[in-house]
Amino acid sequence: MEEELASQNPRGKAIYVQGAVKRVSTSLSQKEVVLVECSHHNFRVVVNRALFYEDELIGPDELFLGTGCVAIHVRPNELEFDYPVSLCGIVPQVFYDGSVFHSWLTYRPRNQVISTELHLQCLVPRSVQNITGSLPEYQ
Repeated sequence: MEEELASQNPRGKAIYVQGAVKRVSTSLSQKEVVLVECSHHNFRVVVNRALFYEDELIGPDELFLGTGCVAIHVRPNELEFDYPVSLCGIVPQVFYDGSVFHSWLTYRPRNQVISTELHLQCLVPRSVQNITGSLPEYQ
């Protein structure tokens, strides 16, 4: 499966998406389709409802986060998922310099047997304060 590192913003939220969808950004506009943000507490995904085709909007009953979590906000052009990292089958990986949270979106079109998944990853870097317990003092 082809992987693409989309971006890393200065606030420490990284957006990493695996799969066929290439239009990814840190701010959702008409051209972008997926926004992923996370902290050590929450995993948030905003999806443009024109995920695959510009003239075909995905319904809230067709797209799920992880193990089947539904969108918490349904807007005319977006579906938003925002859940604690302990829910929806979100899997944390802890490293010495931060944590990576893994999840996925499942698209199950109405009246069809097929489905597809879009794998998501989000990085939360560990701060200097979290590593040492206090900020270093320089002389």
